[in-house]
Amino acid sequence: MPSTGVSGILLWPASLLAAGLAMVLFSGCSGVDSAEALAEPQISPPERYREGGLEWQLAVTFGKPDEELLQKYFRQLPDLAGSPELAGMPWVYTSGAAARRYIWLRQSIDGPYWHAVQFSGGRFRSDSGKGLPWPKSVQDSLSN
Repeated sequence: MPSTGVSGILLWPASLLAAGLAMVLFSGCSGVDSAEALAEPQISPPERYREGGLEWQLAVTFGKPDEELLQKYFRQLPDLAGSPELAGMPWVYTSGAAARRYIWLRQSIDGPYWHAVQFSGGRFRSDSGKGLPWPKSVQDSLSN
């Protein structure tokens, strides 16, 4: 039950005031009845691409060998475990029997950012950047 102040004005509980303020903020001042979420661009990875002398093929699944390789990678670099750059399931690419490449992509206001971990020749290598992780020629073919 609301209490009355010195001058007899009702003092509403803080939770009701906060709820009212939230409604005003979410409805905005533009006169639009409902807020629309910004559409996040959907990026489809290429089925295959060529880079660094290797032909990379998108894998159908993320299997136990992938899990074991990434566990090994994170044991070697424990500071990266739990990094927001490596959140979620990566796209997995293979080249030959032993080379694997894991690509994480995240969206931001100023475009996509990516992080890749590659395992080949018994070694790990990582790379990251802004934009898309595939060669420019592949990116051009994806947008057509």
